[in-house]
Amino acid sequence: MDRATLSALLAALALAGLPLPLKGAPPAWPVDPAAAAAELEAQSGAVRYPAPSTDIRGVLRFALEAAAAHGNPGCLHDALLLARSMQDTDPASPTHGNFRWHLADRAADDPAAVEFAAELASLLRIAWGAGLPEADRRLLDRILDDALPALGRHRVTPYDSSLHLLRSWNFIAIGEALGRGPTAEEGYKHLDEWIRYTVLNGIAEFGTPAGYAVDLDALALIARYGTHKAGRQVAEIGINYIWTDLAANWWTAGQRPGGASSHGAGFMRGRADLAAHTWAAGWLGPKPPALQDDGWLPGPHEHLTAFLNACAWVPREEVTEQIRGHIPRMVVQRWCYTPLTMRTTQHVGRHATIGAFGDCRADDDQTLVVNLGDSPAIAPLAEV
Repeated sequence: MDRATLSALLAALALAGLPLPLKGAPPAWPVDPAAAAAELEAQSGAVRYPAPSTDIRGVLRFALEAAAAHGNPGCLHDALLLARSMQDTDPASPTHGNFRWHLADRAADDPAAVEFAAELASLLRIAWGAGLPEADRRLLDRILDDALPALGRHRVTPYDSSLHLLRSWNFIAIGEALGRGPTAEEGYKHLDEWIRYTVLNGIAEFGTPAGYAVDLDALALIARYGTHKAGRQVAEIGINYIWTDLAANWWTAGQRPGGASSHGAGFMRGRADLAAHTWAAGWLGPKPPALQDDGWLPGPHEHLTAFLNACAWVPREEVTEQIRGHIPRMVVQRWCYTPLTMRTTQHVGRHATIGAFGDCRADDDQTLVVNLGDSPAIAPLAEV
């Protein structure tokens, strides 16, 4: 993205009322090398003797955390070999480059799997690749190189914001890590496409804690590791916009987003992986017992914080606190540009909220939501 394009985009964002870049200080998640090493050792058996249910995200998360902790290089190599065995490496296959979600799966037939696997593998390469043994680095490069065809086949639009932003990060990171300029440029174009769509339409994948967590992870990775200044600035704009959306819809008593939701994933307790972000921002009470608990290998992981630190981007209070402190408040926002029904509204009071939207987006919509009480233990009442 050139300077003229960025200037025009920033002007459009200002006219649309979106917050301009305002970088927050990332939190320092605790790093205890001894505890991290012990947890990696506890998980290592699941790498050497994997169960049929072994998740590709857990395998690559283990490899990433092992590289960050300078852990046992043998276990790291085993993890990369296991990940490679879960990837379709046949150039003639229609799923070439994709991954099986689980070791026992017959085929790599979910096109979204490559997005989540590549997120971890590309971060491992771009952040810790220089410290890997040469054989491991070459193996990781082959994994990423084969992932590119699968990423290219997976067609997503800004309407599915979390996958679209993952796709942006994956192309940027793989392109820059492997020295492929056109691939990285494609990622920045996807990011530009998402922010332009969001200026006009709002967040189409709204109110879903799991989706917001993926959005914030991908945008923070671009803002931290991307080499193009303009792209990093656009990623910061996206981060601040999502935090503004969260602040407007936040139900403080329940410590969760309170409005209607376009997806049910993580909805009933409003946490999902989003808790890793909102706890670091100081929006929750005591630290939840499990943060980003999905996709790990069996074993403890409280001290395996490299990915959390890589994605951490706590907003400055100027972005969020004036909004959260305004109670009662009425929130009205659009999630699609055309009909009047493409709106979501929420009234946020001190002891209750009610939120609704006027048209369906997906089968697991939560179209009418009421929150009552003063405890996060009380689940919302929802109409699907």
